[in-house]
Amino acid sequence: MTKKSYAENISSAEIMQAGLGNNSERAAKRGLDKEFMEKLNINLKKTVTLNFEQERLKAELMLKTAALDAQLKVLKAQVSEARKIVKIEFQKEQWKEFGIEAKV
Repeated sequence: MTKKSYAENISSAEIMQAGLGNNSERAAKRGLDKEFMEKLNINLKKTVTLNFEQERLKAELMLKTAALDAQLKVLKAQVSEARKIVKIEFQKEQWKEFGIEAKV
């Protein structure tokens, strides 16, 4: 059994809400009264709001991740350049001081 997505759960709840609203008299006979419907409406609104906020945060995270990847690329290039210069300028015995492991 596959887990429903947030959007699918919200959609199911909206359909249930509409169905209960269209058949409120019969539903009320079984305990799905006005108070239940009010709670359902409140919970549905809260869920939709939280889902929207999560989607916004996911989009923001994607942008931050892209910025981080770009910045890391710049940093790696700079470290690579420094590594090359250290290997040229310093003896292997000193490489460890720069975080470079000497290959034998």
